[in-house]
Amino acid sequence: MKPHLILAASALSLSLVACASAEQTYSDQEFAHITSGMDTILDALEAQPRFAPGYVVVVATADGQSWIRTGGTLHEGTGLVAESTSEFYIASMTKSYMGLLAAELDHQGILSLDSTLAEHWPDLQVPGDIPASDITLRDLITHQVPFHVGAITGTEANFRDLPIEDYPRYIESFGEAREPGFQYDNLGYNIYGAILELETGKNWRDWLNDMIFAPNGMTGTSGRVSDFDPDTIAWGHQIDEGLVPVWPSANGWALIPPKTDGMMQSAGGLMTTGQDFATWIEMDLSHEANGISADAFEEAQTQHVAQEGDGHGFSDEGYAYGWNNGILIYERPDASGEIPEPTQLLQHGGGYIGYNSLITIAPELGIGVAVAFNTEGPVQYAGLEISKQAFELALGIEGTEEAAQERADTMTAFTARILPRFVDRMTEAMADERWGPGGWTPDTATLDTYVGHYESDSWIPVADVTRDGDRLHFRVFDAQRIVVPMSEDIFAGYNDGFSPPEYIQFHRDENGNVTGFLWDEDEFVLVSGE
Repeated sequence: MKPHLILAASALSLSLVACASAEQTYSDQEFAHITSGMDTILDALEAQPRFAPGYVVVVATADGQSWIRTGGTLHEGTGLVAESTSEFYIASMTKSYMGLLAAELDHQGILSLDSTLAEHWPDLQVPGDIPASDITLRDLITHQVPFHVGAITGTEANFRDLPIEDYPRYIESFGEAREPGFQYDNLGYNIYGAILELETGKNWRDWLNDMIFAPNGMTGTSGRVSDFDPDTIAWGHQIDEGLVPVWPSANGWALIPPKTDGMMQSAGGLMTTGQDFATWIEMDLSHEANGISADAFEEAQTQHVAQEGDGHGFSDEGYAYGWNNGILIYERPDASGEIPEPTQLLQHGGGYIGYNSLITIAPELGIGVAVAFNTEGPVQYAGLEISKQAFELALGIEGTEEAAQERADTMTAFTARILPRFVDRMTEAMADERWGPGGWTPDTATLDTYVGHYESDSWIPVADVTRDGDRLHFRVFDAQRIVVPMSEDIFAGYNDGFSPPEYIQFHRDENGNVTGFLWDEDEFVLVSGE
């Protein structure tokens, strides 16, 4: 795996100055020491089996220094090389961008964070005892919505853009009350994005582009996958343990195609590049950017709700707008035996099938680090250790470079521990008696009896079933399933190469004609056949 490096005194297209809160700057020599130590840990990680097919790691400072390293491939089996201009999916890290946008729109008087759900949807009846008139947009982006609507978050992340006119109905029909207070969920950001479009007529993707990305030269960041050349986009990957033999794979990795535009949602729907990561980190540290006020940065990064920290490593103590307000509790003493004081941090991760990412900035140190991988699971541990390495190097803690190999080895040990759990999960799921005796192999004529358009009263309203050779093919808006026969009329629907399948059972009438199917817990009725 050959790395690609960019090291520059200023890698940004605009001149940004450090904010007053950045207490530390770095000489060229000091920054070179940091980047050398980052090379050390990444060299050690690249030597580990099953590290990641491809990655990007960025370190940037408030005063414009930046370093980018990429390695590996965008798409295993193709030879496409990961570069600083390659687009990686960053999932829930999107919230930090949306939080800044929300703060700026509030600052400009375009969409008030003090407005309530009732002001935007006067007839909305929300689940639970807290009325819509008591739930503000600020509650939405600080994860204090007192109800869940899995139908909204599931649809937006996995199937399609839910039309904004459907939001009230989905809240009322599928919502469930929960205990008030902070609870991390995509829902608030999804609802905020819908209200933003409702009130302005402009989609959240276009707001982000017009207010943050375009003015600041972030040409590799977008909420639309279709904006990019397919050969520059990182595919997702999962370690291939042979759990789903029918899933496409290459060189020991199950392949996950990039999301479609319809799956890119306001709580987790951005692609970005290493170069744009550097711009974003500098902006967030300096509080200087074209089109965004310093007040908006300050508001977006200020803690608005407390969390229960876990007391070690990266401990989340509160939440701002799309940022965890946390501390880094150092577990390894320096040469004098003293443990540094916890460093105050802003952090957010991102994860989805085949992808993992993490961004962490330390305003008091004037430095930040972002990582993105085109795989998931155990690599999350590597992201945390890479980030710790950066901050220990910035603090000049002796022995940090020597600790790199141990950190890399620990990731491999972690992988070895966790993979058997996934195997056990699959084994247990497939032992369920609902799959029947198994061994059923329907001919193409039998498969054709299932082909058709199906509809449901559930949160997934439609499904189309076609035949592709000797296998059925399921499509629901932008989502697809690889469907494998198990027992008569019973199929396993695979969404990826690592997870237990969904249960699909077709129904027939007294004449043996297919009338519909059960998909996990949702019933679908055949509307039109082949």
